[in-house]
Amino acid sequence: ERVVVGLTGYPSGEAAIRRAARMAGRVGGELIGVHVSVSDGLSGQNDESLAAQRKLVVELGGTVNDVVAHNTADGMATFARQEKATQIVLGASQRSRLHEIVYGSFVARLTRLVPEIDVHVIARRDDAQADEVRAPRRQPVKRRTALAWLLTVFALPLLIVVTLPFRDTFELSTELLLALTVVLVIATLGGVVVGTVAAIVASLLVNWYFVEPYYTLTIGDTENLVALVVFVAVAVTAGALVDAVSRRSLEARRAQREAEALVRATTSLALDPEPVQRLMEEIQTTFGLAGVRLDASDDGAWTTVAMAGDVTQPATATLSLSSGHQDERDEERTLELYGRPLSPDDQRLMRALADQLSLAIDNQLLAADAAEAETLADVDVVRTALLRAVSHDLRTPLASIKAMVSGLLDPSVDWTPEQTAEALVTVDEETDRLNQLVGNLLDASRLQIGALAIDIQPAHPAEIVAAAIHSISAPSGAVRVEIPPDLSTALCDSTLLERSLANIIANALRFSPPDAPVTVEAAEIGATVHIRVIDRGIGIKQEDRAKVTLPFQRFGDTPGGQGVGLGLSIAQGFVDAMDGQLTLDDTPGGGLTATITLPQGPRPQPSGGTPT
Repeated sequence: ERVVVGLTGYPSGEAAIRRAARMAGRVGGELIGVHVSVSDGLSGQNDESLAAQRKLVVELGGTVNDVVAHNTADGMATFARQEKATQIVLGASQRSRLHEIVYGSFVARLTRLVPEIDVHVIARRDDAQADEVRAPRRQPVKRRTALAWLLTVFALPLLIVVTLPFRDTFELSTELLLALTVVLVIATLGGVVVGTVAAIVASLLVNWYFVEPYYTLTIGDTENLVALVVFVAVAVTAGALVDAVSRRSLEARRAQREAEALVRATTSLALDPEPVQRLMEEIQTTFGLAGVRLDASDDGAWTTVAMAGDVTQPATATLSLSSGHQDERDEERTLELYGRPLSPDDQRLMRALADQLSLAIDNQLLAADAAEAETLADVDVVRTALLRAVSHDLRTPLASIKAMVSGLLDPSVDWTPEQTAEALVTVDEETDRLNQLVGNLLDASRLQIGALAIDIQPAHPAEIVAAAIHSISAPSGAVRVEIPPDLSTALCDSTLLERSLANIIANALRFSPPDAPVTVEAAEIGATVHIRVIDRGIGIKQEDRAKVTLPFQRFGDTPGGQGVGLGLSIAQGFVDAMDGQLTLDDTPGGGLTATITLPQGPRPQPSGGTPT
């Protein structure tokens, strides 16, 4: 459904706009507002009220268009057909019955012109105020011209018939003034051509009946000749002035339409998420074209970037668009127009809108380049940090392992069994430390490239906590687990949750005092399961908590501390991937509490106990 609503600038038009928006909203259709300006240049409008109605249409999710036509009904009908409208909504007319009898009904003319489209007339409520400002209603150009010719044929002879009996008492100047009045009326209605003809006819009639010798075109008195010449000159000048005012008004209306089209194009560039498509639609509706298509050539291969309307018929014009995007590609752009040919004024506006369209394409390409550059910069940061980690943190455990193994293999060193056992324990611990560092680096790279394989299943938190503690080889008694056996399962990826808890617990152990074990507890809160890791360490300042979950950030440790600052970052990434939440809070009495929140799963079977 495409619902077209007429914009008139009258206060009663707001009700029609809101009704049209409701009609379009009920069926998921499109709301299109249109204002038809009469091209005679003499029709006025309430610009302030019209601007308010335009704004209302946009606020209700519609689009606004302007059409210039010789007749309001013709312009509305042509626009509705071009937009393939299914319904037209109009406000009830406030014109008098006499006006409709003289000039005809607008609704009746419109329904005859578009019998295939439903026309809705929205009645004005009884408590609604009458239109405060009414634009002067002028007849269409054809009707005014026809009326002017009728007055020339009938009014001027009628004037002669009425005043001829008073020929002996009237002065020639009086007769000329009366004729001039009729000619000015004719010139005002018909313009310079009809006014000139009427002036010549009036001068001939006055000369024939009121200038001696009568009933001839001969003028015996020079004064009468001058009077007739001045009469014709004044009448022709008046007609020319009226015609000039009409043209200037039309040019001003066209300039206003061009300015509004450029403003809408600029707004699309700044606010619309898809400015290229919006500008294509703007070009189609502004010029009343059947369709518009934008093609681009990248190294000789042509592709269609965007289109609007019907582009199946042969193109009537093709414009080449400039490109301000400098890159290695040899790109060409063409804008093909389908439908009516454009006038010189339309071509000037089309070139301006085409420049806006080219600018929109360049902005999209620049945004894509900026996004690519930002991604490369992020990758470069990670690469630099990984190299720093390899050059420092990974070398430390490797140096310890190398020293112990080299000593054990040196035949000149006499190792006691206790010393050998201690060296092997050191090798084992440093190997575990090295394995954890490499695992964190691999996890970080998986998060960086988005290569996580996630399998969400119900799992009991106690089992995952036990596996996490075992994976970090935590000393006996260093971690206290307080998880009830009847706790509900959590919906999570067991592997990712284990890695997250292992990093959080290892971080807590690193900063906890030896006499203060880390506590891991879990509880149900609403429809979620909360797993908390509580330590009594130095904690993290409030302003640093957002930074501590970023990669390669270490707070509170010394330069020679263990780890590369990936633990909490990996935990944050894994928890987010499981649609969970990781929060950091102060532990009452000092320390840090890390809480993982996950959706609650089903409760375990009563027959199976859960170790704690």
